[in-house]
Amino acid sequence: MKDIFFTKIKLMKKIFKLLITLLTILSVFILYDLTSFDSSYINQNSIKLSKNNLNSKKIKKIFSVIENYYSDLNYRLSKSYRNQWDIEDSQERAKLPNVISIKGKKNNFKDGKTIKE
Repeated sequence: MKDIFFTKIKLMKKIFKLLITLLTILSVFILYDLTSFDSSYINQNSIKLSKNNLNSKKIKKIFSVIENYYSDLNYRLSKSYRNQWDIEDSQERAKLPNVISIKGKKNNFKDGKTIKE
């Protein structure tokens, strides 16, 4: 009787390890597919993670399901996230100005390069 119990536990451990391994491999493939490398820009990061980089339709579907689960969980657990999706108060919206002008910077610039003619 004990042998059957211990073999079931060993089998469950092996199945659990296999599932963890498969999930890790799937995560690595998704992360690899999400990543793009471009070193030609100076003011941007050379490594970018974006869902626009996904190539496989199945991985896109899996990624969107994961995103939906994350969004749903965040909506249920976070009060600030929930308040973000509430309808705005129309009276507060009416108090805001129609046009906002932002003054540009007129001095205090760094010295630029001069063009030699």
